[in-house]
Amino acid sequence: MPVVAKAGVRIVIDDDVVITVVEWKRGSVRIGIEAPHRW
Repeated sequence: MPVVAKAGVRIVIDDDVVITVVEWKRGSVRIGIEAPHRW
């Protein structure tokens, strides 16, 4: 079963890490990752 997502979909992991689907084309996905800096 193929996975389908639209551009702009946000996936939140552990309330800290956010993955955003930037572009979805045949055979490739571009994502953006936002995570807090913890020093």
